[in-house]
Amino acid sequence: LVKGLSGTGLQRLIDLAQRTGLPDNFLWPLWGCNLRPLRDLELNSHFGNGRILPYPLWNRVVDPYSISTTVSLERILNDVKYVLQEEIKTLTYDSIHNFLRFYVASQGKDNIDAAWRAYSPTYSRLYHTCVGLTKSLRDSLRILDQSHNGLLDAMFFASSEENVIYVEDYVRDAPDKHRVEKEHIVLCLKFTLGHRKGYVVMDPGYHLAIPVVVMEDQQYPHTGVFYLDNHGGKQKQYEYKCHPDNPEYIVWNVSILRNGEVAQTHDTLLYVGREFVNPLSYTEKRNIAFSQKNWVKRDSGGNVIAGAYTTTDEDKPYITVFTQVDGSRNSTRIPLTSFSLSCELLEYRDVLSDCASLMKVDVVIFTSKLRLLAKALTDEAFVTWLRITEEKILVVAENN
Repeated sequence: LVKGLSGTGLQRLIDLAQRTGLPDNFLWPLWGCNLRPLRDLELNSHFGNGRILPYPLWNRVVDPYSISTTVSLERILNDVKYVLQEEIKTLTYDSIHNFLRFYVASQGKDNIDAAWRAYSPTYSRLYHTCVGLTKSLRDSLRILDQSHNGLLDAMFFASSEENVIYVEDYVRDAPDKHRVEKEHIVLCLKFTLGHRKGYVVMDPGYHLAIPVVVMEDQQYPHTGVFYLDNHGGKQKQYEYKCHPDNPEYIVWNVSILRNGEVAQTHDTLLYVGREFVNPLSYTEKRNIAFSQKNWVKRDSGGNVIAGAYTTTDEDKPYITVFTQVDGSRNSTRIPLTSFSLSCELLEYRDVLSDCASLMKVDVVIFTSKLRLLAKALTDEAFVTWLRITEEKILVVAENN
């Protein structure tokens, strides 16, 4: 019976277990395995009445990995850091791939809404948003189980909601699946250091090249405040800490500094109380409708060295292609209309070639992908639908 459940039926069963206090692993004997494989089955293909996205889902409370000394933790952090930086250097961040895949799937359909509901994002070996990058990192970290037995079992996908205004209201309880927007994910390691509790946060999607230690008591080896490189007169200041009233949430404060003064600040909340189980059907799909589109290459330090980006905004009808070498950034705005005219695109041949070279992508593949992107962004009906869909998604979490 349980094996045949999916979507609403399975969610109701999980909800019932949580309400009645059944242990988190109550389904394991019925399923014949840990619930972890359900992550890849993407439990909820249903959308609910009037929803643009399926409901976000969580299941198990993760058991912590026991670490006896700070020296042991430092060894783990060094191993994790090496793998993390290799992943960041090797893989590009790409929010264009699944966007174009959906665009192609929607062509010829009378109803884009129906195409959207039927569309299933996929993991790709080459093209990753935060979802694919985090999955790839977790897969690559499997090798550490050889020297740190059981470490991977304490690692899990943690859901993230950005720009939360009413933090105190939000953290009073577990996320309400009806009103949250989980647009980002990170990989977390839950651990105990003696009798102390903590997490290691790994975020390849935001090009963060170090594992961040978040101790519940904010004492050593808690990472605390740190800074990212200064670009264009701006510097980012990051701080991660468990919320004092509800340590199932990590508050990630992001501040933009200008001349050493805070010019902007916002809070992002990471929910670490339970494992997030449907990042592909929820987060990846949500990012398809996001107005910003990026494809970037990073170095091992998380610095962006080349790429292309654009937006669905009407007043920005171009794709920006850039390279950054030895601190010098060269950016070129290529009008969307130029991609449909070979004679005009020739003008940008060197720009495209230089960027593709740094990204380690064949220039023909690079140009063809941007040409299809330009086609999608000049499809008036599709872009109008995209903007409306983005607004509908934002309405869900507008009071957070």
